[in-house]
Amino acid sequence: MIASCANGRKWKSLRDTYNKEKRTEKEKRSGSAAGSGKRWKFFAVMGFLDPFLTPRETSGNMVRTVENFPPEDQGQPGEAAGECQSEGQGLQ
Repeated sequence: MIASCANGRKWKSLRDTYNKEKRTEKEKRSGSAAGSGKRWKFFAVMGFLDPFLTPRETSGNMVRTVENFPPEDQGQPGEAAGECQSEGQGLQ
């Protein structure tokens, strides 16, 4: 019984390492400079796992939004920094 637990841990370790190597390979291809070129020795052999591995959705606490804000120097006349007046000051 102990051998099966050890075998399960070994397979999980191999699978996790393969996933990690796949991620780093994908990141390298995205335009970063070539690394040392040294690959994990079981990388090619573990390729049989590809059909069974599905990338997980990532989540975070940041919301992706695209907003168009005009540059600060294109505001309305009189709205530049230091030119704002409170309501009562303009009536003197």
